[in-house]
This record gives sequence, C-alpha cells and structure tokens, in this order.
Amino acid sequence: MKTVSGLYILISALLVATGVRADDRLVRMGIFEASPLVFAADGEAQGLYVDILEAVAAEEGWRVQYVHGTWEEHRPAVEAGMLDLLPAIAYTASRDSVLDFTGESILTVWSQVYVREGVEVRHVLDLDRRTVAMLAGDINRSYLQDLARESGARITIREFPTQEEVFAATARGEVDAGVATNVFGYLNATGYGLVGSPMVFAPFSMRYATAEGANGEVLAAIDRALVAWHLEDDSFYFQRLNHWYGSGRFQREIVPHWVPIVAAVVVCLLALLVLWNRTLNLRVRSRTQALEQSKERFRLLFETAGDAIFLMGGNRFIECNARTLEVFGCTREEIIGHTPAEFSPPEQPDGTDSAPSARKRIEAAMAGELQFFEWRHLRADGMPFDAEVTLTLLESGGQRFLQAIVRDITERKRLESDLRQAHKMEAIGTLAGGIAHDFNNILSAILGYGELAGLEADKTSRGAEIRAHVDQVILAGERARDLVQQILAFSRRSMESRRPLDLARMIEETLRLLRSTIPATIGIRHDLGACRPVFADPTGVHQILMNLCTNAFQAMSRQGGEIKVTLVEREHRRAGGNEEELPTGSYAVIEVSDTGPGMSPEVAGKIFEPYFTTKSPDRGTGLGLAVVHGIVEDHDGRITLETAPGEGTCIRVWLPVVDEADTGPSGVGSGEETARGDERILLVDDEPGIVHAAVQGLGDLGYRVTGCTDPDAALAAFRSAPETFDIVVTDMTMSGMTGADFMRAILEMRPEIPVILCTGYSEEVTRDSVLALGARAFLMKPVTPSRLAAEVRAVLDEVVA
Repeated sequence: MKTVSGLYILISALLVATGVRADDRLVRMGIFEASPLVFAADGEAQGLYVDILEAVAAEEGWRVQYVHGTWEEHRPAVEAGMLDLLPAIAYTASRDSVLDFTGESILTVWSQVYVREGVEVRHVLDLDRRTVAMLAGDINRSYLQDLARESGARITIREFPTQEEVFAATARGEVDAGVATNVFGYLNATGYGLVGSPMVFAPFSMRYATAEGANGEVLAAIDRALVAWHLEDDSFYFQRLNHWYGSGRFQREIVPHWVPIVAAVVVCLLALLVLWNRTLNLRVRSRTQALEQSKERFRLLFETAGDAIFLMGGNRFIECNARTLEVFGCTREEIIGHTPAEFSPPEQPDGTDSAPSARKRIEAAMAGELQFFEWRHLRADGMPFDAEVTLTLLESGGQRFLQAIVRDITERKRLESDLRQAHKMEAIGTLAGGIAHDFNNILSAILGYGELAGLEADKTSRGAEIRAHVDQVILAGERARDLVQQILAFSRRSMESRRPLDLARMIEETLRLLRSTIPATIGIRHDLGACRPVFADPTGVHQILMNLCTNAFQAMSRQGGEIKVTLVEREHRRAGGNEEELPTGSYAVIEVSDTGPGMSPEVAGKIFEPYFTTKSPDRGTGLGLAVVHGIVEDHDGRITLETAPGEGTCIRVWLPVVDEADTGPSGVGSGEETARGDERILLVDDEPGIVHAAVQGLGDLGYRVTGCTDPDAALAAFRSAPETFDIVVTDMTMSGMTGADFMRAILEMRPEIPVILCTGYSEEVTRDSVLALGARAFLMKPVTPSRLAAEVRAVLDEVVA
C-alpha cells in the first residue's frame, strides 16, 4: 500500500509539472545552482527540493511556478514577498527573525574544506596566509572568520556566485582551498580533481523558508508531508534521497525490486508522451541563454579584474583585459600578437637571460604545471617594474591556451626595501647604544688623566715637551668622543642640547674651514637668503654641512668642478595622507650641489645605507651620509637627492624653522678661578679610573672629595654624616645599584641636597627625566675634571642664590 501511495504521488507530481492539472493556488519558488538539492538542467527545475514541492503540490492542488536566478537574487525577493518559497536555505536564529521556516528539516549538512591533490589541510592554521573560496552569502563565512581569528590564522576569502565556480577556482589554483557543503562535495569533488580535507565545521539544518508571516499554509502542508514520510523507511522522501545521492544510502531494501522498475517505466512513458516537444524547445532556449550568460560573466570577470590578464596561444598574446593596458602603458594593438620577451629587459634581476627563461616557464605551464614566479617587466616607455606572474593551462574546444595573470608589485618591493633599511638602521642603533656607555667611561678616564697630566707637566722643566705629548693624547680622546657622537647621531640617539641656530652664519663658518682643505681646482660658491633660525644641535648641523661638502669635493677630486651651497626658507604644504611626507610648515632648505659625475639609480638608492661607499677604503668608512640621514631625521626634517650619471648631484636638507632666535644656553663658568671652591663632595662611580681622576682634579681646585666605587659604601658614608656633604655626583649605570636609586635614597635623607647625575649612555634616561627625579644637573660622559668642576660650581652657586 505504501509503495502504491508513493507511486501515485510521483505520477501526480509529474502531471502537475506538465500542466495537466491547474488549480487556483500558485506557489512561486526560486531556483538556483545548488545541485542536487535544487538546480536547473536544460531549463527545467530539478533536485530534491523540487521533487518534494511537486509531490506536496499534487496533494494540495497547487500550481507551481519556478523563478530562475541566483541565491543572492532570491533571498531579498523572498523577504519582500516577491517569491513564496526559498529552498535549500540553512536555518539560523538570525534568519528566523526575518523569515519563517518549515519545522521539519530536509537535510542536516555541514561545511567541508576541499583542496587539490597533494595540498594538505588538517586545521585552520594550515590555511594561514592562504586564499579560500566560498559561495557568496554563505552563512559559514563569519564562522570561518571567527575560527581563524581565534586561532591567529590570516585567511583571505573570495566569494563566487555558485558552488561550481568555487570548485572550478580551486581546481585552477586561483585559490588555495574551497568551502562547500558535504553533499555537494560528495557528488562533485572528484569531477574537479579535488579531495575533501579532514577540516569540517558548522553542521546546520536545511529547510524551506518564506517571508515572515506569509504562506503559513504552504509551510504547514510541507511539514505534514515530511512528518509522514520520515516515519516510513521506503517513503517518497527516502526514494528521492536515494535518487539524488546514490542507491542504498537512505533506505532499507524492503520494497519489492519490481515495483521501482514498473513505476519508472510508467513515469518515463508518461513523461515522454507529454513533455517531448516542450522539452526540446526549452532545452535549446535554455542552452542559448546559459551560453550568453556564461559569456557575459566571463567578460565582466575578465575586464574588471584588478590584475593584468593575458591569454596566450603558443608564445604570443592573443587577448588581454583593460587592466593590462594600464599596467604596461600601451594600446591593445601594441600587445596582441607580440611575445613576452618584447616586454622584458634582456636580463632578470638574478642575472638570467629573459628570453630563454620565459620560454622555459611557458613550456612548463603548457605541460600542465602551474607556474608562479616573480618577473621584471618593461612598460611601453622603457621603465622596468616588478610583477608576480601566474601561468595556468586552459583547454577549450580542443585548443590549449595559457592564462597569464600579472600583478604589479613595485610598491610592495619598495615597502620591503624600506623595511630592510629600517632594520639596518635599527641594528646600527642598537650597536651604537651598546658601545656608547662603556666607551664614554673609558674616554672619561683618558681625558681626565690627560688633563691632570697636562697640569703636572707645567710644573716640570720639560713642561712644554710633555704638554705637547699630552695634548696629542687629549686630541685623540676628543676625536674618539666625536666618533661616538657621530654614531649616536646616526642612530638617532644623540642627547646633545639644541638651541635656535643661525644657519647662514654656520654655513659661512663651515665653508671658511673647508676652503683651506679643498683643492684650488674646485670652486666654492654660496647664496644665502634670508631665513629664520632652526632649533637644532650645533654639532649635528656642522656634521651635516661638513659631510655633504666633503662628499661633493671628493666626487670632483679628479676632474675639478664647483660646489654651490644655497639657503632659502620655503613653505611646504602636505599633499596627501602619506606619513612619510613632510608636515605642512616653514622649512629652512640647505642645498649642496656639485658638477661631478653624478650617480646611477642603483647607487643613489643606497647612499644613505650604513657602510655603503663608492670610495676606496682609505677615503671613507661609509658612515658619513648615514650619519647625515640620522641627524636630519632626528631633527624632524627630511633629506632628498637629485642625481643622474653625467649631470652632477644635488642634495637638499629640510629643517623646520622657529620664530625667534635664543641667545643660547647660559654657560657655566669656564675659568679655573670661577670653578674653585672648598665644599664637601660625595662622588660615586664604579669605574676606579674616573673616580681617581675626578678626586684629584677637584681636590686641586680646593674641594674636599669623598670618592667611592661602590654605591652601597657611598650610601653608608652619607648616612653616617649627611649634613657634612654639600653636593653629590653619581654615575647612572653602576653594579649593584642604579644612579637613580642611589639618588632617591640620598634625597630621602636630605631632600634639599643638590645631586648631579652622569651617564655614558642610556636610551631610557634623558635630561628631562633626570631632572624630574630630583637631580639639579645632568652630564653626558666623557666628563673631564675641569668640566665637572665647572658644573659643580654652577650648581652650588645656583643653590646659594
């Protein structure tokens, strides 16, 4: 009886579909490509959801109309009431708030990741930095994104209109993986050469849906039929599941084997008699329409792509999209019929010849091997640019083509180069900070003892001779001190004081010094316009001028030439949102130009890198222009370069101006008499040489100094008699206790006592931070006894005042 009932329903459904029966109630359902749940074949609606609706409609006396389109078109149409039913929709709580669903589930399915043979995906982390294709509007997009975010994986998702296009893109290698339902993948993965990965997620119930509050009687009728069918193992529902997903997957073998055969014969005969003519007409019309739609979709995809896309037949271009013309800067006629070698330089950056290398890539792609590589191309004007190229084999109508996708990565390469440069600068900066502290401590001892030796030399009969030797030691120490400052300036870690500077006066002084060292074959001119002062470190600006002018005359040392230095104040307005661009404001522009041989683009791109030099080892270290770059950046300025082979070089330095010039920092007393005193000083530094030199130097000037190399011992000495000391001098970095901690302990016992803090180098310690801790003065090493005495006298006099 159950078998006969099922056969009756099936025959009734076919009769309704062919127009034999007509009733008043019209049910409109959307059709889209989601085989085998619902799809169109030869213009006819087919699939499990179509079979179920047809059977229920035959029982209820409805007429059914199918509207063909896409999922993205049907979803809003159902919500607006333009369609009565939307099939194959996953039930979610958010959708239930705007749609009504059948209470019974048609299928429970889940999403699965599909990949090409040989690609291994077991976990979401295996998709890190990969592109995944999904059906447009898939409810599991947000689920996959949340899963990736929680795991720290960075996934790029591309949406496609149909699941067939998801699989096609995955098979072509346009994406790394595709997501589809397990039922679609079970039937179609093999045909695309794909395999299901172990990564499955988000099971969900597939149902019918309608607009909220509408078509309640339709949903109720479908639910009644589904409830009855679910109770029977051999019902119409399970028979149609078997039909679409493979025999024996959804029913038990309890129906006599001859019943399906007889039913099939009857159905086929009836369908052939009624639908033969209509089917042929619809098939022709559907195929024609599908072909036109496919051609239009391909045209839109091809023409609106963000990358240049070629089609190649043999070794020549036969088609290209609009983006290709923009990337290569040429017309379609200049590309079609030409070869890749015509748009490539003779050699690639790795030194290989372009023509044979291109042929090798093309031959491999024609053999079916996906090719993905970087390539140096030429634009129509001869300018080179770097690109990522993907070559894929396509077959159509018995012919074989190559699709070449070319992505311009010039900007990405520039950013990568800037990042490498930043890493180099950071590495040198770390080195500079590491050596500065220890080296300045050593220089403090050298300069301190040199100064003391000079004072002792004056008391002997050979004073002049000894003084000359000592002066050479001090001169060498000062040169070493300046070298440390150069390195710190290069790494943007210089802690020198800044003040308003008159650039015109400084340029004139620098050029007077240079004139005596530059050969007569090289002329020097300057043109110094009116310019407000800049807030800068005088030593740093002097280094800028000396390095730029020295490089200029060394470039012209053989053939001679002219150096021109100009100064002008300019207004600059920021053009866009580029963070690297100068902010809007007024700038002093120092321009140093020469008539030398100029530089190639390759050399010009490296001149600010540390240790890069075109000079012989005895003429340069490669730090000069790197130091200039660091100083300019540290002063919130920019440095630009204009050069070309045979056309000389022009370097411009932009420094922000200030409104008024200061008279300069008030200096401490410079004479020995002004630095003398008889106060009691507690001096602590863990370098014995520095302590001994300072104790003797300050003692010679009349001070009573208690010197300690152990901060704990110094703290104990102070604690025993805090009122006997007039001032404390401490180093910042000491073993066992920092200078900041030592100073805090001292100030807790005597808050009013003045403290001077010294340091060889510390990236965290600045003058402002030291003064904020309670210190009265801050000194950067190397510090000579005379300089320390002058600072001590100035602080003590300030306290008294």
